[in-house]
Order: sequence, then C-alpha cells, then structure tokens
Amino acid sequence: MPSQTIPTVGSLTSAELRQRLRSDGLRVAMGPFVICIRSSMADIAWNMENLYRDYPLADGRMADYSVLVDYPRGLRRWYRPQVIFEIDGYIPYKPYPAAAAIAMMEWGLNWTLFTGANQYLLFHAACLERNGKCIFMAGKPGSGKSTLCAELALKQNPWRLLTDELTIVRKDSFDVLPLCRPICLKNAAIDIVAQRHPDAFIGKKNYNTAKGTIAHVRVPMESLNRMNEPSTPHMILLPQYRQGAKTEWAELPQSEAIMLLAEQSFNFQTLGSTGFMAVKHIVSQSKMYEVVYSDLDDLVPQLEELFDE
Repeated sequence: MPSQTIPTVGSLTSAELRQRLRSDGLRVAMGPFVICIRSSMADIAWNMENLYRDYPLADGRMADYSVLVDYPRGLRRWYRPQVIFEIDGYIPYKPYPAAAAIAMMEWGLNWTLFTGANQYLLFHAACLERNGKCIFMAGKPGSGKSTLCAELALKQNPWRLLTDELTIVRKDSFDVLPLCRPICLKNAAIDIVAQRHPDAFIGKKNYNTAKGTIAHVRVPMESLNRMNEPSTPHMILLPQYRQGAKTEWAELPQSEAIMLLAEQSFNFQTLGSTGFMAVKHIVSQSKMYEVVYSDLDDLVPQLEELFDE
C-alpha cells in the first residue's frame, strides 16, 4: 500500500488556518514536540502560513505545550496595541508592541522549550549535519553564529539544519535530535543572507525589538523531510565574526570545550552527573575549534575540509 501523506500546515486554506488559531489551536509537529498555537493576530497567521507551511500537522496528538500569542485584554488591544505570549496561563515576558508579534512568538517558543524539556540535555547552540555527523556552533550575540548557520543550510550542497537556536541531546544515547525552526537573523545579517541567497524565503522584519531588527528564514524542505532523523556529534565550533579579519583557526582544549558546553547548556546543573557525563561524551567525540572570520566564502571551504578530515 502507498504510504499516507501527512497533512501539513500548508494543506489548510487561509480561512481554515485562521479558524484553528482562533479556536482550539493549530497543532504542529516540531522535532520531538507537538506545539499547540492559538492567536487572533494577522501576523501570527501569516507567519504560520508562510514560514511554517511545510510542517506536519499533529491533529489527534496530545500537545506537549499549548501557547497563546495574542493581544492583551483591555485597551491595549486597540490603543497602541501590544502582544503577549502565554503558556498554560503564565506570561514569561512583558507585553511588546504588536508589530513585533512574530518575534514574540519565536522567542516565546524558545523560552518554552529552554525551560520545559528537561528530559533532554539542552544547549543554546546552532547545529547542522554533514555526512551523517553534526557540528555544534555556540557563540555570544553578534558572533555571526546565525549568519553562518543560514549560509551552511542554504548553500549549494547544503548542510542539513537541525536547529539554529536550541540543540537537543538525548541523555542516554547522546544523539542530537532535530528541532527545525525558522533561522533567526538580526540586523545586517538579514540583508547579507538575502543577497547571498536570493531564493531563500525571509519573513517579515520586526523592527525596534530588544535585539534590533529581526527576521526569520524558512527552513529548507530537505531538512524538514528528515526532521525525525537524529545525528551524532562530530565538531564543536566557536565562531567570531570580526570585520576585515583573516580567517584564523585555533584548537579548543578539551577543558575549555567542556566549560563552553556547560555554560551554553540550559539545564546542565539541573541534570547533575547525567549532564556532566553527556557533555564529557560529546567533547570526547568531537573536534573542537574557535575561528575568527569576516569572509564566508573563505571560511566555509576551510570549515568543510576540517570537518571531513
């Protein structure tokens, strides 16, 4: 018998999608999680219809998390309208101008998973796969991590995107689980990626947020089609963009790599010895580098050569 085609967000009409968002919620599969999203906001409906159009619907499955992204009650719905993010009645962020609804939704989903998915070891890192193995990329804001992540995911002969923000590791097998979500670009990175990859779909810009101007890149279809395939750690990279700099590599000592992953983990201390053993295993299986760069065309071939050695 032919395999059944799983309905996607894009299989809904615009009216159906908006109705689900306004009523019982739109249930979407994102990696190992099912997220139920409710909203009456036009920008959230647009975001789901365009950036999440190829994600599987999870009708009939229990939601791991149910969230609301909407106008607050009262005058702020109409006068200088705002947006709130709510999960199970809890509002983790202060209201934000309604024009930043998409950014609020994405940040809220990050917060939801950062704080709730303690069945896994969680890292604030981008992660991509090449030839069955994956690279962890961690860095401070402005380090160019998301720009490099987008470049690898969108280039010819692309890497498979696992995540641009939250890397999920099983505590028993140490496999990395994909959590494909739109790639978050900030400020100048938006135009850089748009110029280098004119076929990439980049969503609406949200201006004047706490992180500047924000826009998101639609996940490549190949990565979404393989969202249930885990990967194996192979490299840890600490990139640092520096304008005008030549590409320079340095190996990371094992002790520094352990400290880096521990610092970038959201629940390392919560998991105790389990978290330490997982980090130690990842480091023992990985090449570890930091790199200063300014030119993606120079950096990427060198990175791929090091990764493949």
